[in-house]
Amino acid sequence: MTARRILLLVRTFVIVAASVLVSSITINALSPTPHSPQGYVVLASVQPARYIVVDSNLQIKQIVSNTNQDVIPYVVLNSLDGNQIPYTTTIQNQFTHLKPSLSFAKAGTVYQRNTSNSLNGALKNALGSLRKFIFGS
Repeated sequence: MTARRILLLVRTFVIVAASVLVSSITINALSPTPHSPQGYVVLASVQPARYIVVDSNLQIKQIVSNTNQDVIPYVVLNSLDGNQIPYTTTIQNQFTHLKPSLSFAKAGTVYQRNTSNSLNGALKNALGSLRKFIFGS
């Protein structure tokens, strides 16, 4: 009985000691560093990126960017989560033609092609614009 009790006490001590050790490591990892003026270090960053969404005819539908730097864009098919395709000369020429009229000052969609080729599409766009004007975003 005493051997079992000693074994139980040793096991409890090991668990408590391990818990204290792990929590002190976590606290040290989250505590301020002496070389940082604010006390915390940024561990992540957002890389500059530009996405060109094209349709199946390789016509630019949308351009999304988070930078005003001149970076080589990723080209994707049909939507932002579509398959990546090569940045061909055709797409490059379209982008070069559009680029002077675009503003890359803010992150987000910098170009959206108007796809209203019919009266129905034009009506949908007008109602969508009116809804945004009245209700906001």
